[in-house]
Amino acid sequence: MKLNGLMLLLVAQPMIRKSLSTGVALFAAICILAPCGASAHKYKYHELYAFCSQANCPDGSLPYAGLTMDQAGNLYGTTTGGGANASGTVFELVHEGPKKWKQRTLYDFCSEANCTDGALPLSNLILDTSGNLYGTAASRGAHNSGVVFKLDPNASGKRWRYTDLYDFCTIPAGDGGCEDGWAPSGNLTYEGADTGAPYDGNAPLYGATRYGGDDGLGFGVVFKLNPGKKDSPESVVSALCRQTNCADGAQPWGGVIMSGGVLYGTTKGGGSNQPVPSGVVFRMTTKGKIAVLYTFCPNGGLCLDGATPMSPLLTDLAGNLVGTTYYGGANDAGTVFQISGGSETVLHDFCSEENCADSKNPTAGLIMDPSGHMYGTGSGYNGASGTVFQLDGSTERDIYEFCCGHVVTAGVNRDTSGNLFGVSYNGGNNNSGSVFELEY
Repeated sequence: MKLNGLMLLLVAQPMIRKSLSTGVALFAAICILAPCGASAHKYKYHELYAFCSQANCPDGSLPYAGLTMDQAGNLYGTTTGGGANASGTVFELVHEGPKKWKQRTLYDFCSEANCTDGALPLSNLILDTSGNLYGTAASRGAHNSGVVFKLDPNASGKRWRYTDLYDFCTIPAGDGGCEDGWAPSGNLTYEGADTGAPYDGNAPLYGATRYGGDDGLGFGVVFKLNPGKKDSPESVVSALCRQTNCADGAQPWGGVIMSGGVLYGTTKGGGSNQPVPSGVVFRMTTKGKIAVLYTFCPNGGLCLDGATPMSPLLTDLAGNLVGTTYYGGANDAGTVFQISGGSETVLHDFCSEENCADSKNPTAGLIMDPSGHMYGTGSGYNGASGTVFQLDGSTERDIYEFCCGHVVTAGVNRDTSGNLFGVSYNGGNNNSGSVFELEY
């Protein structure tokens, strides 16, 4: 069974499901963002753009993934819904001056017959030194299993050409699955990304799929792709769940990062701590040798160390790995954790404040500024509000509090002035998501 829509992430279990929900109804849209929020400290909220500004949302709706910023301060991102074909878009917000932004739709998914160009983009974009964009779409494509794509502008930058770099499930597995993976998740990465070096458009790209693999179980793969080589197709670095009871993890929803030429990632499920397979942190060489650095929930189901990581990792200034978990922790509302050597430390337990004012159940990863301050988001649900927060060591403070069950699924980006930029999945003036700035 291939991915034909967006799963309800909040209720999905760690093990693979063969029945996936259609459409993009990830969360209920509950309130309009701007009037309900409350800013904190020096940050001031600005809504830069509200999606679905016209009937049928030709400009897109429901942005799930985070933003990418170029040197001119322009922002690039994707939406999971809306667009000319109601299958998602790639968009740009052009920075035309102080507090002045103009939205442009660069591409509408499902523009090709039978949606062979993909649909439902769930990951951040990569911008290379020539201005080209790279990303993934989790659904559709030639084999209805997702794609890796490239968009390049013409000389004027007003029209963008789409190139399908790879269609997943090109290599079927013996049980009817996909040996090369399906449903790409998380962000793409490349060697040097951890240092901030821009992508050159030729080096290998690495990523992960939520499902598929050569073991017949379909618990995901880590893959490699060479966009600069036409004769170099996708190759599987390693499938997950090759060890007994999936001790090496299953379903890498957060994708992978690269640091020092080595890949690091998390898995949503799997791990040796049965009967609660709550995920792992793993290290993988580019040759496919995998080592489990940490297995969550070792304490008989209490999972005080966190459980079910769904986001990408961050390498901090000391070289430690930092990430978030969706469940577990002191309040079973998720954590921020740090891996140093073979030990794990919980830096923050979500829902530690009254009425979960610090939010709960984060689905996004963190970013770090040059001083070592970390920034992230909590998604919030069931009447609780999501937040944008800052973490200094283990001290958390809310930068901005959303309201009324408002959902933020993506992390934030930061410019050199300290301003934070992000997207809301719902809310906004049209209740279909927005792009926002938190001005420092």
